[in-house]
Amino acid sequence: MKPSHKTTLLLTALLIALGLNSCNLNSDPDNGAIMFYADIVSSHLQPDSTLYFEQILTNDRGSVMLYPSPAIKAPISEGARTFIQYSILSKESEEAMTIALYQVSTIRHDTIVATSPDTIEAYPNHPLQLNTLWRTGNYLNLDFSIEFYITPHRMELFYSPTQASSDTLDVILRHDNNGDAVGYWTQTFASFYIPDFNKYKALRLYANMENSA
Repeated sequence: MKPSHKTTLLLTALLIALGLNSCNLNSDPDNGAIMFYADIVSSHLQPDSTLYFEQILTNDRGSVMLYPSPAIKAPISEGARTFIQYSILSKESEEAMTIALYQVSTIRHDTIVATSPDTIEAYPNHPLQLNTLWRTGNYLNLDFSIEFYITPHRMELFYSPTQASSDTLDVILRHDNNGDAVGYWTQTFASFYIPDFNKYKALRLYANMENSA
C-alpha cells in the first residue's frame, strides 16, 4: 500500500482525443493468432432474453452490434453498461458482428448529477488512481484503480449547472470507499451518461488522485 497524498489532479482533454473504445489484449496478425478485445459496451436483450451488445464508437462514428455465439443469458438489465472481453468470429456488415465472448461483467454506470457546489463538497472524496478516460457517444468511460478490500465502493460524477463556460464541461469525480478496510489497489471501470455530451469542445475532470511521490 502506498501512502495517500491528497492532491487534486486537473485533467483537460479535447473530446475528440479521449482515447479508444477498444483495447487489443493479444494479437499477432502475421501468424494468424486470435485477436482479443476489451470494450465497455451497452447491453441489450433479444425477445428470448439472450444478450447482445452495442459498441458505441469514438468520434461520433455510430455503433456496432455484437452478437455472442453461442447465445447467452445473464442477469444483466437492458441498457446496462458492461465490460466484455471477446474475439470476432465474423463481420456481417459495418454495423454487426458475431463474437466469441470470454468475459462479461456489469460496471458502475449512472447519469451525471447536476447539483450545488455545497452538495459536491459534502460528498466523500477518497483517493483513486485514474488510468484513462474516453468518450463514446454520450458516455464518459473511466478506467481507474481504488484501494479495495471487501466493502463495495461508490463513484459519482457531478457538475454544477451554473458553470461559467459554454464549450467546456467541468465535472467532479468523487469516490466514497464506504468505510472499506485498507486493501489492495484494484482496477475497475465506470461509465457515466452525459446528456448533450457532444456539444462541448473539451472536458475538465477534477478528482482526488493518489500521488506516488
